[in-house]
Amino acid sequence: MLNLKDEIYRDLPQGEPVHAADRPYGQQITFEKCRELLHTVFRGILPRFGYTVRDGEIAWADNILNAIRRRYIVLAEAETGAGTTLAYLAAAILAKRGRLNDYHNKAYYPRMSYIDMAQMPIVITASYIALQKVILSEYIPALSEFLVEHGLIKTPVTAVLRKGRKHYVCEHRLRSCLKPGQNEKIRRKLRELLAPQTTIDLAEIQGLDHYTQRKISVPDKCLYGCPYRDHCAYLRFREHANSSMIDIQVVNHSYFLADLKLRAGNQRPLIPNYQTVIIDDAPKFLSAARTFFGAKLSSFTLPELKDMVYKLNLESESAQILARKTAKKIFDESVKLFKGLDELSRNNEATPFIVIDRETVRHLRNLRDIAERLDKLLMSEPVRESSRGKKSAILWNLAIVRRQLASLTGYSEHICRLEKPDINSPAGTNQEIQLCAIPQNLDTILYESLWSRGIPTMLTPGTSLMGRDIKKNLGLEKLGNNLMAVQ
Repeated sequence: MLNLKDEIYRDLPQGEPVHAADRPYGQQITFEKCRELLHTVFRGILPRFGYTVRDGEIAWADNILNAIRRRYIVLAEAETGAGTTLAYLAAAILAKRGRLNDYHNKAYYPRMSYIDMAQMPIVITASYIALQKVILSEYIPALSEFLVEHGLIKTPVTAVLRKGRKHYVCEHRLRSCLKPGQNEKIRRKLRELLAPQTTIDLAEIQGLDHYTQRKISVPDKCLYGCPYRDHCAYLRFREHANSSMIDIQVVNHSYFLADLKLRAGNQRPLIPNYQTVIIDDAPKFLSAARTFFGAKLSSFTLPELKDMVYKLNLESESAQILARKTAKKIFDESVKLFKGLDELSRNNEATPFIVIDRETVRHLRNLRDIAERLDKLLMSEPVRESSRGKKSAILWNLAIVRRQLASLTGYSEHICRLEKPDINSPAGTNQEIQLCAIPQNLDTILYESLWSRGIPTMLTPGTSLMGRDIKKNLGLEKLGNNLMAVQ
């Protein structure tokens, strides 16, 4: 009598070996064979585990597989519960393991070696953490188990969830925050984070307010000569996430767009080079794009910069006094800026968008000029040995702030809005306000940095995606026949 695995092997397309989807370097599966395996998953394997065979879901998977083969951008429309997640996962995994697009993949990254190119992952980007977690902890493991158990692939599908640096704990900053006289409850919680094998994901840590989390998070640039670098948990995690053995990189829209922005500026990307992109919960992708291809200034940024300068030890006492005075001017100007912005938004609560007035422009230009003076001062003044790393970090942050301010002072090229904390935030806590500028040519930016690259990309799902305004704002109208609509 045949057991379940034997039945599945019997159901594989005629002549296909066990582990039929996995292909070695230099060999690739045909589209027809890959499609047959895809149908085996939905008609032969999943029903044995209680999944209902749905023709619409299978048609969805067919369309995704075809789009990957033809390197299309797919704009998909589907109702909630239509099975799109399982459909795009199955199609993308079989295409990757079967090296369906190996020939075309070479064109995406001309300077990449063939061995590295052959291992390029799938990127799945979703707007919120709950969706990312369900994809990572439920959909991928379940589908991987089915595919391995029943002979379509040899090794389990590997995946990793990535977030920005600010979402992880920095041991150096954590230890710096452990000060005498600190709130005992917070101090005890911080000490717990020093234990080996403790999670470094701030989202998994309860009992810390947003301000404390920000103070202990990994900075944009690590300190020069950090004493904890050799056993840094964050660097170990990043090394694992960048491994060529990872099949799927799961990120949020903001992280993915930050990677695109770095690539557009010929800077080191956040994500390894990839062969397929799936944008889940795509209606929120436009909102995230407006933020990341614009400019953003937080009410926390400049006060934190002032604190960093106050801890810096310059060799010249007079230069140190001047540096602190300059940093204090930045702090004062920042307070005035965000107080004025808060008043502007309160006077026009019907919309998050604001019209920048003359007073706001004056504060922005003052901040830009003061930041430039502080940068020149610190660049020319030597520091004591103990402060070399601190100076490097300050200059790094100043460069970011100056770029933000330079963009914000060109407000006529942007649409500006204010992001304020949740109205349910506890009273008396430090609450972050962010000034965001949205570029008016976002459609061109997205087309040039993403859609025109030839990498197959699926935007799914969302009934609101099919409207002309959405297509125009995302730059999808520029694709012409390379845009594929699926319903």
